[in-house]
Amino acid sequence: MLGTVLLVSAAALAGGGWLGGAPPASAGVPPPGQPARTITYEVQTRGAVQGDVDTFRRIAQATFNDRRGWSLGGSLRFQEVSSGGSFTLWLAEPAALPGFSSVCSPEYSCRVGRDVVINDERWRLGTSTWPDVREYRAYVLNHELGHWLGLGHTDCTGPGALAPVMQQQSISLGGCRTNTWPIESERQAAANGQGVSVRSEVPALYAISQAGGTGTEVHPLSGASLHQSFAAHLPTALHQTSPEDWDFAVADRDHDGVDDIVGILRTGGSGRTEVHVLDGASGYGAFQLHSATALPPTGGDGWSFDVADVNGDGRLDVLAFARAGASGNTEVHVLDGATDYGSWLLQTATPLAPTTSADWVLRTGDHDRDGVPDLYAVNRRGGSGQTEVHVLDGASQYQRWSAHAASALHGTDQSWEFLVADHDGDGWSDVIGVLRTGGSGRTEVHVLTGPGYDQFAVHVASALHSAAEPHWRFDVD
Repeated sequence: MLGTVLLVSAAALAGGGWLGGAPPASAGVPPPGQPARTITYEVQTRGAVQGDVDTFRRIAQATFNDRRGWSLGGSLRFQEVSSGGSFTLWLAEPAALPGFSSVCSPEYSCRVGRDVVINDERWRLGTSTWPDVREYRAYVLNHELGHWLGLGHTDCTGPGALAPVMQQQSISLGGCRTNTWPIESERQAAANGQGVSVRSEVPALYAISQAGGTGTEVHPLSGASLHQSFAAHLPTALHQTSPEDWDFAVADRDHDGVDDIVGILRTGGSGRTEVHVLDGASGYGAFQLHSATALPPTGGDGWSFDVADVNGDGRLDVLAFARAGASGNTEVHVLDGATDYGSWLLQTATPLAPTTSADWVLRTGDHDRDGVPDLYAVNRRGGSGQTEVHVLDGASQYQRWSAHAASALHGTDQSWEFLVADHDGDGWSDVIGVLRTGGSGRTEVHVLTGPGYDQFAVHVASALHSAAEPHWRFDVD
């Protein structure tokens, strides 16, 4: 049994339970996540740096604007400028560090006044505490930016706890576990210093109607309200689309702090699979990209798609999953975001048997918190009789299993969609079940908490009416 569903109040239903047809008068409002303040910064180098500077700036922008970090859920937006920024982000060779101040060592990164200085050697190689370079990069950026925001060093709060991001984790964990993102007390301290509020870490649930009155429409359900109210109702620049021809994913492709909509057209006018990106900053009224990809047409049910930064270069890649590839198994084919999806990053067969049955849902998430997107294969009706979660490790290029779990959710069918995100803000990816028509008569959200998926974090009836029609698509970010 799912347990008690939290029902939406009558006021919320009246104000947010839009039932389709023409959008209400609020349509066209700015998308969710508009910041209370924008902070600008410059990027410079000092000395003979070996790290790729373009990759450095992309990863920095993505980290600064991540809702889990110093963006404080979207209250702050960090924007790179060519000059005149509020602070300067440096990538510096180790020997150049003492030139910023005597407090700076060639061994570490540092912050001096308006200068946030990242040690190039550590940026490239990580540390013994942080052997995973991707996670270390996010940590060191958050740590040094935290100093610029006015926070000092802190200590481990207790054995086994997540380390504060302002703890010098590269020196000693003091019994804590490594942690990339500021903990709640650090976020609140930064918010107080900046005169803004901390917004919810709960991701928005994007309900995309492919058959709206104005074309394809975007209706984000607010994470702060646990999806019990709408953040906006937005017509887009895209005409009506069909579920058979189009897939959609939500991500901040250009790292401006506003989610974009990535539309994947299975067979485009180019004769290939195409990617068309609706720009979030325009309220989805303009396109950011139109691109014919390296992938041939993918009509039919043999392919599914998701987006993630697979190789850690700060570019959003497209993962195409062949449910029964030429190898005889499920395959992963990654289109490189750095080439606007015109070339391949990875093409590999996996240990996962064919997933052509409608029982399987394929998504990406970070099960082991190593910063590399893993492949989640959710079996709606597993051999255990429950909905099962099976995870292939991205760091092994999807050759090794990270998890096999019979979840707390009973066996399900196609009335359920499954998404992956850290819904409860504890640092672990959760599996989010979206029931198109729940017992409440509305679209419901049921969250299986990671990493075990053996208990629920949330049962909630959303502000969205029943979405049984296949033209309703969902994603979270």
